[in-house]
Amino acid sequence: MLEVQTRLCGEYGCPIPYFHNLDPLDELISSLLSHRTKNADSG
Repeated sequence: MLEVQTRLCGEYGCPIPYFHNLDPLDELISSLLSHRTKNADSG
């Protein structure tokens, strides 16, 4: 992962901006909710 970050920084400059600035817990929840799939388990 560090190698990826290093290469991206060299190519695009750092820091690489994110789409939104949330604390880690909110980021995790947002990520989980945005990747939900509709299936029998999720109702």
